[in-house]
Amino acid sequence: MKNSRIAKIVFSSLVTAVTLLSLGCSYKQQGLSKGLTTKISDPTMPIEVKIGQEFVINLESNPNTSYHWQLAEPVNEDILQVIKSGYKSKIENLAGADGQGIWVFKAVKQGKTKISFKYMRWQTEFPVAKTHNYVVLAK
Repeated sequence: MKNSRIAKIVFSSLVTAVTLLSLGCSYKQQGLSKGLTTKISDPTMPIEVKIGQEFVINLESNPNTSYHWQLAEPVNEDILQVIKSGYKSKIENLAGADGQGIWVFKAVKQGKTKISFKYMRWQTEFPVAKTHNYVVLAK
């Protein structure tokens, strides 16, 4: 029974790694942040954007650990849109390399809101490892 549980976790981790690696490839092919000049990584600084402007939040990540970034709660869609998200490895073609979770947003209306992320394992029985909260001021 214990071996069966371990096998399920290993299998799940492999599926996750393959999925995230393919996301990393599609990130480059789709040019996830190509042409976007507002790239954010420091959650302590408010994000100031103009209505219609897209911006990118970069989150340090390593899918090989079975952890990934996801929204902790839905964004306020009256003010922001999630355009797309993905993963980019720091070293191309190297499985298991550290990288970044990439999230692209667009300000659609004036206002103040927050974006909350949580870094957690794919398996839901594990606790959240860390969180990041960003304040967004759309003008």
